[in-house]
Amino acid sequence: MTKFEVKMKQMYIKGALYAPFLLMIALLSISPVHAQTPPRLPINTPVEGEIIIPNQEQTWGFLGGQSMVISLRVVPDGDFDPLVILRDANGNELIRNDDYDYPNRRDALLEAITLPRLGEYQVVVTGYGGSIGAFTLTMLVGYADFALDERFTSLGDWQSVNTVSADATDGILTMQVDGIAQVGRLLNRQITPQKDFYAQMTLNNVTGRNGWIVGMTFREQANGNRYVVSVSMRGDWRLSVWEGETQRVLRDWAVHPAIVAGDTAFTLGVLAKDVSIDVFYNNQMLASITDSTIPNAGRIGIEVVTFNALNSQTTAQIDGLLMTIPTQVNGAFILPQQIMAGGSILVSHELERRHLVPGGGSLAWEVSESFLEASRPGVNRLPLIAETRFTNFVLSTTATATFMGEGIGACALLFQHADESTYTIAYLDNTGSYGVSIRRGDRFSEGIFGTRDGWTIANPTHLLVVVNGSVLYYYVNNLLVGQMEIEPVQGQLGNAVINFDPIRTNCQFRNTWAWRWE
Repeated sequence: MTKFEVKMKQMYIKGALYAPFLLMIALLSISPVHAQTPPRLPINTPVEGEIIIPNQEQTWGFLGGQSMVISLRVVPDGDFDPLVILRDANGNELIRNDDYDYPNRRDALLEAITLPRLGEYQVVVTGYGGSIGAFTLTMLVGYADFALDERFTSLGDWQSVNTVSADATDGILTMQVDGIAQVGRLLNRQITPQKDFYAQMTLNNVTGRNGWIVGMTFREQANGNRYVVSVSMRGDWRLSVWEGETQRVLRDWAVHPAIVAGDTAFTLGVLAKDVSIDVFYNNQMLASITDSTIPNAGRIGIEVVTFNALNSQTTAQIDGLLMTIPTQVNGAFILPQQIMAGGSILVSHELERRHLVPGGGSLAWEVSESFLEASRPGVNRLPLIAETRFTNFVLSTTATATFMGEGIGACALLFQHADESTYTIAYLDNTGSYGVSIRRGDRFSEGIFGTRDGWTIANPTHLLVVVNGSVLYYYVNNLLVGQMEIEPVQGQLGNAVINFDPIRTNCQFRNTWAWRWE
């Protein structure tokens, strides 16, 4: 008999069985953020620091863009065990990590974190458990491992694909193309092709007679098929795909508040993940586009274009081109132990970028508020959007409960729901116990169970479940509390109330949403 079944059985008798497992998580004593302005943390430039007394903090600041993707890696010296924390401008903690491959290495790593808004952020490094020592901190855009860090100290293996002049001097690549509607491209065939990556080009200056267009090509195949993201002097951008000599526009020239017409120095970035393409300008996301034309790994390149007018000329000066790729341990992506808090779009992007779900999904539905009550022992179910069925999905809500009487009650996510005897629930109760339980017929089979001090569904609590193929991940308050193998079953999604005792439990669910993919 599972722990869940024991609880359900005891709802008919006085009292309840308390969970035999207690998960204790030590809270670090972290010193407060100091009032002085912290030094700036540059992108792609390691900085060194040292913690010389227990619980000391070293803090850096940076300006982050809307939905910008960053990675923070702390590499320790010797036996130092670092902890890295990301905070907002007010010092509120957003996410943390102390190691990702323990005991093989002590590095702290936050990879592919999606920033919630344009604004100032703080990066804090301290020692886990009072540890002291020296370290190196690096912030990268996109992922945490380099596939390319081109500083253009020379032209190297970069070659002209068509009519363009190019020269690299003092770390600046200068490209020039002349004529009516001419396209000049540079490609380095020695760069290892990549499928999932973040690429960013830094423009130092771009000028044009009659106007200019500059862009970055990516996932370029041996036959020339490629994607191209472009920006023009008008302050707009475009995403297109080339198949042979045919160009198909995926997003035509569009304006965005982040792009200022006439700006000649900026960064242009792309995050490619499966069939999802996210476009960035000055580290702010312009759009997310889904396209499956080129699903394979390919190379990146640079493109400059002249306007369709006599005597046109475009000259671009590129200060750098980088590509980052996901960190892997023993051939597997890193499983996020914590995810960022936020709305449905931000969290879904975070889950895609951190490889919990495939790219190219979409928001199926979102319910701003729902209520459910139970006054007897058992499970009270509320399927939402009854005509929808899901096999692979993300289901999220923020739940809180009030109680009348003594006993144990819980709020839950409901999924794989077919009828009153076929469903799965992921819950948190008012004693801090959480779990995932599967009902098939008269039996509940439990796959995840635990207890955490300080947690209670009487306080607003974020619950999130990912079911991807045959694997389920369960997050409570943005922390991973367990994963399990699960049979893929199509069913409804919704909310539930669980009473383990004869008490009245009222659950309020806010912002319940479902994300799906093929």
